[in-house]
Amino acid sequence: MTALRETRIQRLAALLLVMALIFPNVLGAEETAVPPAPPRYRISGVVWLDEDRDGLRADDEPLMEGAEMRCMVGNRIIQTTMSAADGRYFFEDIPEGEYRVTIIPPIYRHFERYAIVAKGGDSDFSPSKYRSDDFPLNADITLDCGLYVPDAAEETQEPSATPVPDIPTPTPPAPATPSPTINPPGTEFPVPPETKPLETKSPVDSSATLTYSPMGTAPPEPTTNPANAPLRIARVRADNTALTAYTDGQGPIITLNEDQLVIVLGGPAKDCYTVRYGDRRGYLPVNSLDFPSRTHYPADSLRTDVLRKTASEKATPMLRLLRGQRVEVQSVTEKYLYVRVGAQLGYVFTKDFIIKNISSYDAIVIPLAGKYTAPLMTAASGGKTIASYFPGTRVRVTEMGAQVHKVKIGDKTGYMAAEYLRPENP
Repeated sequence: MTALRETRIQRLAALLLVMALIFPNVLGAEETAVPPAPPRYRISGVVWLDEDRDGLRADDEPLMEGAEMRCMVGNRIIQTTMSAADGRYFFEDIPEGEYRVTIIPPIYRHFERYAIVAKGGDSDFSPSKYRSDDFPLNADITLDCGLYVPDAAEETQEPSATPVPDIPTPTPPAPATPSPTINPPGTEFPVPPETKPLETKSPVDSSATLTYSPMGTAPPEPTTNPANAPLRIARVRADNTALTAYTDGQGPIITLNEDQLVIVLGGPAKDCYTVRYGDRRGYLPVNSLDFPSRTHYPADSLRTDVLRKTASEKATPMLRLLRGQRVEVQSVTEKYLYVRVGAQLGYVFTKDFIIKNISSYDAIVIPLAGKYTAPLMTAASGGKTIASYFPGTRVRVTEMGAQVHKVKIGDKTGYMAAEYLRPENP
């Protein structure tokens, strides 16, 4: 009996061993393995200005900010991003599959966009389709794009804006000679009526001809500084201050209000300063202005423009500036403002901007190459990091500097490098 029982136990044990080998999960010998996560990849590249159009990226060719890049599957958009100040763009965490990347180049003048160089060399985008070829993504990939400013024959759209002269050419009214009329603040004055033709140059600007003088005599030529000399910024002391075409207060051009800022071009002469307010230029009495101690101000664009690499009309365009766009003024000359827009520093026309006398304004944290967050510091010279913020965070600039701004973010106050911040448009 005992021998029979032992035989049965041995057979049962053998059976269990066989089952464990064939069906390990039945006896809990092994857990089911979790399948690995599918791999993810990165698409990146550089957008640059191919000045010689050879399709090859040279070290001295500018890198292009503001190109809109789209990662797509067929005609479906998966991710969208913009090229940064160093021309780089990134699409992160993309699963394996078949993709294409499209580009919307930035605007360089009015509503005209940069064109794409012929595919080949260092450029991977089609100039006619504005996209790359479809490609299988099974590893990280780099796709670069070269842009250029098209010739006039290639441009399909004429400029939509006509340059505004400094002073409009007046039309002679009826023979009657009424006294000058003051319009409400913020509006332009009517041009005084004809009395006697001038035979000398315009007192305000050589680009605009004043044909008639209310006093019948030619006013003095305005005193101005050289075009490249640094100029001062002055504040208007009172409301209803008239910017005039003559030093005796005649020929009103526009009304300025208290705290508005003007650029002093020259003087004093005959108790007046020669000044510019945006695209207007004329005279203000010496006692109507004072000179703040601030050296940096925001300014708002009067019309579409570009940020130039150097102080030249033929300079390489770096960034498209739309009407109403806010920039940060670093220095002022008669013809150009040297300004900052985020990490970009360059030149714009003085006549195309109004300098604003405001102590605080909103800005947005922007991405920089290799830096994914912007640190808020305890001191302008560095100090300790209070917190770090991702691109897109809204910041209140409370004190503007050349390199560092004092800012407030929520309940935190500190200092942040100006290159991380782009002013929001008013």
